[in-house]
Amino acid sequence: MPSIENKENKDLWELIEEEYSEGFSIENFRKLGGFNERLGSWGPITNNSRYFKSLQLEFANFLDKRFIEELNIGLNEFLSKIKHKDTGEPTNIFFKGSPVNIDYLLSAEEILFLFRQLNEVQSILEIGPGFGRLPHSILQYFHNIKKYYIVDLDFMLSLQKDYLGKVLSKEEFNKIEFLTPQEMHNIPNIELTINIDSFQEIKPNIVSDYLDFISQKSNFFFSKNAVCKYHPSSVDISEFNEEQYSTALQMGLCRDVVDIYNDESLKIAKENYVKSYCPEDMKMLKSQDCYGQYHYYYSVLYSS
Repeated sequence: MPSIENKENKDLWELIEEEYSEGFSIENFRKLGGFNERLGSWGPITNNSRYFKSLQLEFANFLDKRFIEELNIGLNEFLSKIKHKDTGEPTNIFFKGSPVNIDYLLSAEEILFLFRQLNEVQSILEIGPGFGRLPHSILQYFHNIKKYYIVDLDFMLSLQKDYLGKVLSKEEFNKIEFLTPQEMHNIPNIELTINIDSFQEIKPNIVSDYLDFISQKSNFFFSKNAVCKYHPSSVDISEFNEEQYSTALQMGLCRDVVDIYNDESLKIAKENYVKSYCPEDMKMLKSQDCYGQYHYYYSVLYSS
């Protein structure tokens, strides 16, 4: 019996052929948005979470191996000690049966880098901790910590108090003292100061003031910030706020605009970063590249 063709049920490639009915040029078919994005690979620019979730999964795999090698425990065993990580509805993926998200993967990477110091110190100052993922992680894992100072702007302190008040026990929360920058003079000598992803957003003279304070008050300083600036076009952003971009170029101590996808340029930028963020009378104890999309950040621990 002869088949009857259903004009409504077209083959997928018939639809793709219609989409490219005018053909394509061999000169540019592999550019962004070109025909090659239909030939078994995904385009570099996407409006979904595929690449982000894939990166999270690879980050979890990477960290799991490092935790086993360095501490003889897996990533999930470490993260199980940190409760209420899902507060705020983060974007999770599942790793070995447990939900994980980028915020606490970053905290895990930072803690692994600082593990020896975190086991030994009792007092910590963190300048600009975002919503509080790292103090949350440290206070629940390291019971030797007796005092955790947080310095930030008023409106950020409000978020941190709400979040940490929800995820920490009363005993853990009471170890924290929340201060504005104007109140920093109340902080006594401390053992470890932390700054992650914020000195790059602050005026250079204010960063210098912070570094002077750290030089006088702290035994160790951990910095994890961007080593340079970059132009939005390097990540194919064509529309952006010119005023904000111009202002961002003036922030922090590493203000050179660099191709962040050129490893040789990044190597030079990292060398400059290590020197620029070293407090007076301190020296670099160790350093480490950051994972994945954070490759233009650099983790450095300085000691007095």
